[in-house]
Amino acid sequence: MKRFLQYLRYLRWITAGFHHVVILRTLLGIIRVALMLLFIWLSKTAIDCAIGKDAVGEHSLTFWFVLMVIDLLLDVVVARWVQYIEARSVMQMNNRVNRRLFNRLMIMPFVNGRQGFHSGDMLERLTTDVRTLSGFSLVQLPSVVVMGVQLVGAFIFLATMSPVLALAPLIITPVCILVSKLYFKRQRSLTARVREAQSDVLVSIQEGLKHRMVLRSLDCVDEMDHRLADVLYRLDDSNRRQTRLSVASGAMVRLGFLAGYLTAFGWSIYGLQAGLITYGTMTAFIQLVARIQNPIAGLSSYIPTFISTSVAIDRLREIEDGSETKNEAEDAKMVDGMILSHPGIRIKNLFFQYEPESARIYSGFSYDFRPGSRTLIVGATGAGKTTLIKLLLGLLTPDSGSIEIYDDDVHLKVSPQTISNFVYVPQGNTLLHGTIRENLLLAAPDATDEQLREALHTAAADFVFELPEGLDTSCDEAGAGISEGQAQRIAIARALLRPGSILVLDEFNSALDVDTAETLMKRLTANRPDATILIIAHHRTAVAPYCDAVLHIG
Repeated sequence: MKRFLQYLRYLRWITAGFHHVVILRTLLGIIRVALMLLFIWLSKTAIDCAIGKDAVGEHSLTFWFVLMVIDLLLDVVVARWVQYIEARSVMQMNNRVNRRLFNRLMIMPFVNGRQGFHSGDMLERLTTDVRTLSGFSLVQLPSVVVMGVQLVGAFIFLATMSPVLALAPLIITPVCILVSKLYFKRQRSLTARVREAQSDVLVSIQEGLKHRMVLRSLDCVDEMDHRLADVLYRLDDSNRRQTRLSVASGAMVRLGFLAGYLTAFGWSIYGLQAGLITYGTMTAFIQLVARIQNPIAGLSSYIPTFISTSVAIDRLREIEDGSETKNEAEDAKMVDGMILSHPGIRIKNLFFQYEPESARIYSGFSYDFRPGSRTLIVGATGAGKTTLIKLLLGLLTPDSGSIEIYDDDVHLKVSPQTISNFVYVPQGNTLLHGTIRENLLLAAPDATDEQLREALHTAAADFVFELPEGLDTSCDEAGAGISEGQAQRIAIARALLRPGSILVLDEFNSALDVDTAETLMKRLTANRPDATILIIAHHRTAVAPYCDAVLHIG
């Protein structure tokens, strides 16, 4: 019960802004139930009128038939309205929840250097799980309420004609439903396994496509295909078990439905033969029994939906719960939006290791990157250069010691909120799909062409203006279509459009020739004289003469 209430609270919270849609969808469904019951009464009356078995006042058969037609037309209008509302609201909620969770994932803190979710798994949660949640909240949940109203309405209508017959479908069908509920726990476990397997399939496909050039060069495409086949087999096996369980559960409910229907049909035949009921009353019996058992069968068929939705909520809550911490919220209140104009970075007695049993990366490390200084940080692979970057950006938290950025009398403890003071250029190609202009405007959406030109010039990327389409040249995924060195310089230009005054360049010259690297450093030091610059490298490079100090790590 506690978990059930948690799910309800989460649904109420996640559907904020759509509550009126849920209410309207439910009311329209209840209207359709009323129209259905009215149609049954009209059809009964019309049949009795046709065979002269019931007094219907002065109204003719045509009158009752016209009312039946009007009733059906109204039902068609309401049904199409419901269909439109469902299609539009589900799409809108999908978009809103996707956007919310996307932003949550983007700011999710690192734990021991890991974010916790593979991008393929994230994509699965943002598609399948979000669709499941939206569909349940805006379609299935109102349908469950409407089915309940239909069940009560049909039962009352049937009871006014035969109290004994009204109890038959309510006694027989629930017995089968109780049996089917024994499968609930097993079904939930299988649903979770299916969802996890779907995530694994996306992970395999995404990684294969992302690294297809490397995989082809290693001649291991067949090996990747075998791995994908194994994941697909696990998905198929879990799906087979889930489907078999659903079919068995559905069969139990179907048996109850048939038993109730045959009971009503047999009783109606007996009553008609004995003259206890009219032919119109018999048709009403048959329809009403169906209208009672259909909601019961429908509610039972929603058991897998409830299970799937509960699994989806658990998976989405992992994103919500993992994206914020109390300390981050407190830091945000203190430093949100604060960008220092001439900052330095001071590290005092820093200790850090990723896991308790792993080797320490830093033990009592201290250093002062003075405001306006230019420092070359060198060290072998695995010495801790990338770890230092993550610590400075606030993506990792030290085990002990402190890291702060300072400017005159202002001292800020490094956290994810102080990242606005940094301009970070990671190693490798980091361009996104789109044009060069679109990539640059990510950093400064309101930047003018002149500002873009200046940033490109500082980054020694003037070649952009020699391209046939200039700034509007298209880049494929990960900047395909231009060289690695060109993509690196465009990425540096993009970073320079940011307002931060601490530049962190990670192996920025790895794809540049010596002359280009020196040109870039000359322009960078001339155009950003007050910036504090940290350059990460494996060894002393051609940019060393432009640095004030060399920090050896490891």
